[in-house]
Amino acid sequence: MRIMIFAAALVLGVQTWAAAQDTTEGAKPALGTEAYKLLASFYEYDRDIPLEAKVVEKRELPDCVREKLVLRVNDSWVTTYLGIPKTGSPPYPCVLLLHGITGDKDGWWEDDNYGSGGNMTNALLKNGFAVLSPDAPYHGERTFENRFESAWTMVQQKHVNRFRDLVVQSVVEWKRAIDYLETRPEIDSGRIGVVGYSLGGIQTFALTALDSRVKSSVACVTPAAHLVQIGAGPGIKPSTFASELHGRPFLMLMGRSDKYCDAASAQRLYDVISGSMKSLIFYESGHSLPVDYVEDAVKWLQEGLR
Repeated sequence: MRIMIFAAALVLGVQTWAAAQDTTEGAKPALGTEAYKLLASFYEYDRDIPLEAKVVEKRELPDCVREKLVLRVNDSWVTTYLGIPKTGSPPYPCVLLLHGITGDKDGWWEDDNYGSGGNMTNALLKNGFAVLSPDAPYHGERTFENRFESAWTMVQQKHVNRFRDLVVQSVVEWKRAIDYLETRPEIDSGRIGVVGYSLGGIQTFALTALDSRVKSSVACVTPAAHLVQIGAGPGIKPSTFASELHGRPFLMLMGRSDKYCDAASAQRLYDVISGSMKSLIFYESGHSLPVDYVEDAVKWLQEGLR
């Protein structure tokens, strides 16, 4: 049934999409209103199904207490870390950290890795934010879901349907993760933010549009132009969701020479974002941003999650 709904959304929106976005990303919203509603329904889930959340490990780290959690979503067990800061006092605002393709939850706890993950996590914790860093489907402890192969292979081989399923499933999982955060008294569930890097940037656009509990977002090096090149449909493209952000603060951080999204494509995508609480910052870099981006992202979240 969900596949039929998704297909119907694509059929209803195909004329608008084909006219506006054959070769470019972000020129116009990708779908009409009715098609978007149908597409959004594909990302829905039953909130009454128990999460069956378990804390399987707890560690004392210099800036936080870090718990390893598993959450049940449909037929998958989502592995994630939740860091509760030692500064400030609860309830804390919480930021979801969404990694890039081939990354994992652990990358957000390692200094100076791809995406400067540990630098971001440390900065957020020191400024009184809790952090939640999950493994996306097929990543980290969940590579068995992809026959222990790198998820990058589906991009290289242009397996766009499998990549679509990865994005849709992950967004549903992050929505369920927010459900879990609402059960934790240490977390202020009215102040939820998101930082997504690369693949995580794609997910950030969709999650922010589809879940009103996300109050402020930062999408980093979102590979919007590359999605066009591999033939991805409007069901996961950032431009589909950019006009549905409902004025919530949204920051795009991009590399001016990023081979996965050139500056012109990034600007077109930014122009589609609804509302005035938005900003686009370019760095003189490629897909790996300089560590300076961490400070810009944290400042944005401090303002958006006050």
